[in-house]
Amino acid sequence: MQANQLKATELRCGNIVEYNGMYLPIWGIVSAVIKMTDGYIIELFDGASTIDCKIEDLKPISLTEDILVKLGFEKTENPREMKYEDYSVLFLREIRFVICNYMENPPTVKVQFLHQLQNLYHSLTGEEITFKN
Repeated sequence: MQANQLKATELRCGNIVEYNGMYLPIWGIVSAVIKMTDGYIIELFDGASTIDCKIEDLKPISLTEDILVKLGFEKTENPREMKYEDYSVLFLREIRFVICNYMENPPTVKVQFLHQLQNLYHSLTGEEITFKN
């Protein structure tokens, strides 16, 4: 498996992935047994209808400053930090999501892709983080 190939086990409905150059949310994940194909069928939503595709057709979205701004993160005085509520993303040698910005030694989790950040945020808050209009 390639380094940035997605796995069905790390995806959930609402995750945003890249498909044919578009950033689309996952609408559903269907078992291969149901669709009689190999692997999983991922249903994406393009705003008007659903698109069925194979997981191999999808790409993870790397976390960048532009992606974080679209999610509602804001720059701070620290040029290597962006903040969303009580959570921060630090751009060090690797991108890390900081659990709470106000602790002396906050626990951190390495995230590289948008769907990982979405899953972590959902696990911590029970809420979705997605692109702002």
